[in-house]
Amino acid sequence: MVGYQGSPLDDLLPAVTALAAYLEDDLGGRADDELRTRLAALARIILDRVRAQNLA
Repeated sequence: MVGYQGSPLDDLLPAVTALAAYLEDDLGGRADDELRTRLAALARIILDRVRAQNLA
């Protein structure tokens, strides 16, 4: 759904890409607390948008 044109999540692709780059480039594939926090925040945004779309 993220990145799919017309999706309520299409604008989140840069955030997903940034997290993937951070994990690969900065952390060498090993998650840290900052990544977990950022990923949890992104997951909350995604869930909120999906719930809002399902209620509409």
